[in-house]
Amino acid sequence: MATRTRFDSPALLWWLPLAGVAIAMAYHLFGKAAERGNNLIIDQIHEPGSGVPFAMTPLVLVATVATHLFGGSAGREGTAIQMGGSIASTWGRGLRLDRGRQRTLLMAGTAAGFGAGPGRVGGGGQG
Repeated sequence: MATRTRFDSPALLWWLPLAGVAIAMAYHLFGKAAERGNNLIIDQIHEPGSGVPFAMTPLVLVATVATHLFGGSAGREGTAIQMGGSIASTWGRGLRLDRGRQRTLLMAGTAAGFGAGPGRVGGGGQG
């Protein structure tokens, strides 16, 4: 829908630099570890630590939609992976699972996000 809106309103492209600054500021102010994106999730799978912050979920969703709306380039797969990993990590901490089970849940959440991919998220593919 954001991409369709962008094509219907070509003037939105002029706002892309401002949107980029706003997204960068949002990550800087609210993102903390979420700035590392998929690298954070991979690191947490290999070396479980403090987990993936839940703030990654809304932050990456809003940033990706804004990027598409203003004509930027962002893949939907990374967004889905980060959201799945963030939600799974939050559940693992909330359920007070041991590190091994948190790691398994994080991998499952990441796989779920990957499986949701562009063919299913937003109706973009053959799916």
